[in-house]
Order: sequence, then C-alpha cells, then structure tokens
Amino acid sequence: MNVFITILLLCLSLIGNAHFMLALFTGVSMLLAQRSLYACYKVEQPVVPILHAFFFLSISAVLTPWMLLLIPFFLWHTGVLMRCLTWRVFWAGVFGLSVPYVFMTLLSLLSENTEYFDSLHTAFTTRPWLYVVFIAAYPMHVIVDYFSRFSAWQWIPWGVISLLGVFCIWHFFHTRHRSMIQQRLEAYIAVHNSVALWGLIFIFPQFYHSLIGGLAACLSPLVIRFAEQCRNS
Repeated sequence: MNVFITILLLCLSLIGNAHFMLALFTGVSMLLAQRSLYACYKVEQPVVPILHAFFFLSISAVLTPWMLLLIPFFLWHTGVLMRCLTWRVFWAGVFGLSVPYVFMTLLSLLSENTEYFDSLHTAFTTRPWLYVVFIAAYPMHVIVDYFSRFSAWQWIPWGVISLLGVFCIWHFFHTRHRSMIQQRLEAYIAVHNSVALWGLIFIFPQFYHSLIGGLAACLSPLVIRFAEQCRNS
C-alpha cells in the first residue's frame, strides 16, 4: 500500500503538468533524499546515508536550482532531529552535493555547450536569493501575475495535494503520541520539507511544474501514516 500511495501522489502531481518528466524527476529525487535521511536514525556516523541524501537533493536541484534552499533543513534534520551531525558527516554531505554539479560542469565543458551555465546564471540572478529571507522586499505583483496564469489543471492537483497534506499534518500532530520515536522523527522531517516546498511554490510559482513533484514526494510518508492508522483503527 505504501508504494501505491506514493505512486498515486506522484501521478496526481503530473496532472496538467506541461513538464511532467521534470516533476517526476524532482519527486523521485526528493523521495530518495528523504528516505536516505530516515536511514540516519540511531547510526553513529551515517556518512553513506547523508552522502546519498545530499546527492539526491543535488540531483533534484540540477534542473531546479531553488531546491538548494532545502540544504539548511537537511542540515537541521541531521544535527537536531537525528543528532548525528559531525564534521565527517558534514563533509560527506558537501561531497554528495558537489558530485552532480561537477558532472554537469565537465559534461558541459566537454560538449562545449554553455546552455547549462546560462540556465544557472538566469536562476541565480533574475530572482535574488535574498528575497527568500526578506520576503517583505519581494515584488508581490510578480507572484500574483504568475498565479493568475495558472490553469484549472494546475490549481486542482495543487489544491488536492495541499488539502490532503494539511489534513495529514493536522492528524499527525493530534495522534503523534501513538507513534514510535523513529516514526515521529520521520514525520517531522516530512512536515518540515513539505512546508519548505509550499513556501518555494508560493515565492517562485514559475517553478511550480517541478516543485509540485517534490511536494507530493515529501507528503507521501504523512499520507501513508494516516492510511495505516485508519486501517488499524
């Protein structure tokens, strides 16, 4: 059932998505990154799981650079929730983050194709990252303009996924005392990542096509938890 729910949520995020392969790519990458974080539980030096977690996060960020804004969340999960952040683990994460970018850089240089560098330059200069911190300075009319262009087939999947996610988060906070410590930690990670992606979709609606897949992947553990508790009750 777990696999079925995950696939169902990912498929829901693809409805009306003009770049469905990008959404699927981001969703699968985030799903693997989050699962790698779960593998850190009660591991003293989780070098390999952290390397995998940041590697898959970087994979999703290769085509959607704004996914890199989840790095502080991943570090917080590692250091505060899993309590396993050491210098060795930290550098494993840095190595995992750098591998996809090194590969893409070498590939672009060998093929003499600057399109990848141009896309990175556009992503990091057209919308200053400082706006994420000082949200009051963000041009809200730009956000409204992008959302006004959304079609019904974009609003419906996002609305269904968001309502389902909010309900499952509410259910988790009201029933978390029934869960084991590991299950609560996994749910907290899913909640934090989902809230971060909701924020990214709001701030950067032009990247909705790719971010919605990541949101569906992050919410899947919470939906699975809710379904399992309904089945056992």
